[in-house]
Amino acid sequence: MANFMSGQLVHLTELREGDTELFAQEQWADGWFRQLPMDMARVWTPDDYKEDVKGDHWATDEFGFVIRTNDTNATVGTIFLSDVQLKNRGGDIGIAIVESQQGHGYGTDALQIVLKYAFDELNLHKVRLEVNGNNPAAIHIYEQVGFKLEGVNVAALYQDGQRFDRYNYGILQTEWRALHAGDGKAATK
Repeated sequence: MANFMSGQLVHLTELREGDTELFAQEQWADGWFRQLPMDMARVWTPDDYKEDVKGDHWATDEFGFVIRTNDTNATVGTIFLSDVQLKNRGGDIGIAIVESQQGHGYGTDALQIVLKYAFDELNLHKVRLEVNGNNPAAIHIYEQVGFKLEGVNVAALYQDGQRFDRYNYGILQTEWRALHAGDGKAATK
């Protein structure tokens, strides 16, 4: 049986030595720090990243993973499934890919792995995400994976002296299964 946390290009693992130093260094790149959804008013240290990725070991509402390449095992980012609600069967995805590793399909593959985990292992009904309106590359990937635009938070982001919208996307378990019917990525239920 194949590792269910592996895709064609990447696999998801726990935090390992050296990861948090990479994330702390990467926060200075436009493609990482400035695209995070929260209001980042301070610089993060390696220990801050360690606490963020590690989270509460026994919590059932957040799952954080480090994204590694299958060929070299190099760290290329992080992905979270957070705010998991077992009664409502929903959760939120957040992903960050190291700027030098963007454009290789790693984010798309990691999203597919976490969606499979969310829908096939946790039996979630819906997964949501938010994305900055000035991040067309991420929007393209989310739509390619099957997320649908559900709402717009108008002028919610302030960056470079300008206001940008933030978009709310979602994908239902049934929509994801329909996209993957017959390809072995989603079990039929």
